[in-house]
Order: sequence, then structure tokens, then C-alpha cells
Amino acid sequence: MLLKFGLGKTLNYPIIIMKKALFGLLLSVILSACTNYSPTIEPTTQQFYTIQSGDSLDSIAFLLELPPALLIRLNPSIDPDNLVLGSRLILPGSQAQSQAGSSIKNLTYIWPLSNIDVSSPFGYRWGRLHSGIDLRAPLGTPIKASFHGQVIFSGRKSNYGKIIILAHAGGIETTYAHNGRNLAKVGQQVKKGAIIASVGRTGNATGNHLHFELRQQGEPIDPKQYLPTLY
Repeated sequence: MLLKFGLGKTLNYPIIIMKKALFGLLLSVILSACTNYSPTIEPTTQQFYTIQSGDSLDSIAFLLELPPALLIRLNPSIDPDNLVLGSRLILPGSQAQSQAGSSIKNLTYIWPLSNIDVSSPFGYRWGRLHSGIDLRAPLGTPIKASFHGQVIFSGRKSNYGKIIILAHAGGIETTYAHNGRNLAKVGQQVKKGAIIASVGRTGNATGNHLHFELRQQGEPIDPKQYLPTLY
């Protein structure tokens, strides 16, 4: 149907109605798409923390809601009392941690005593896990660090008696227990082979020996898998 107006314009109603219908359909499609649109956000994992001016290990741990000891385990090369401005700390769950943790098989650990006499191996005994290996030795025998690391504990722990724990890269720890004397101090950096203690029978021990543990991410593993073979 055509309508004429005084100014000489002619309107074609069917075409106008069709255009409006098409416009309305297009608008509804656009609005529907916008309503159902949900952007995909790629998850991000912070892998490092960069040390800032005024930071301390305790303030970083509080900020990240992590135990200070865990940060030391993942970053054994740091000096907790002298953090280096601009250096980066590995955080748990990061790719760097996973790579470091898997590198244990590529590292060369050494036996903590010069003469090895295994009196009790790693594994279950009397229905309980013996989480390390016992090495018989005379009183006062020097105990060596099995690998480079940082002392995160030096003191006494109930059944362990006098004990030293070293933190190594990748969440790995070595434990030296029933010591007669602890020679290394907390926070001290030690090299592989350095004398850190001497053999004794402190704690729950029936004779002079060293109880040696190897842990990865807190879980005990058989040290003999990563130590030189004895024969």
C-alpha cells in the first residue's frame, strides 16, 4: 500500500514493516548473545615472589599465608636475616618448584658417614613405618651433610633426641638424628660433605647410631634409592 503526502514523499508500508521486523530480529539476536556471553579467564598461578624494600621472611609469609619454614625449604639458598632486594622466591605449586622437586634423581647425595653399617633399613617394621635408615657407628663419629643445603632445625625433638634438618632445593629435606652433638646452627649454609654433627644415642636409641631420613615435600622416601650403592 502506497501513501502520498503533501511534500511529494511516498511511503511503502510493507517495506517499512519488513525492515522493522528484520531490525528487531537482529537486535534480539545481539542482546541474546550478550546475555549468554561469559568470557573465558585463563587461570594464573604466581610462581615467584620478588623481594621488596622492607620485606622480611615473616612479612612475606604472612602476606602469602604460608609457613616461613616452607619458604625456606623451597628456597634453601636464601638467608632469612638478610634478604636480597629484587631476588625472587619460589612459591609452592609453581612450575619451578615442580621442576626442582623432580630433579632429586639427577642430584648426587652422599652417605652421611664415612663407614656404612646399616643396622635398620627404611620400611615397615612391627607394623609401623621406619621413615629412615639407621647407621651404626662409634660415639663421636663425624656426621656429614648429604648435600648442599641450609640448616632449618638444630635442637632436640622427643624420640629423635638431638637432631639437625637440612633443607635442599625442590622441597627436599635430610634429617640427622640421635646425635651426640649438633655442630651446625639454624640458618647456616652448608656444603655437601661438611661436618654438621657427631654420632650419639640421644632420644629413643638403644645404642650409638645415626638415624638418617630423606623427605620430599614432607613425605619420607627410601634414602638408599638416591645414595651411592655400597657394593
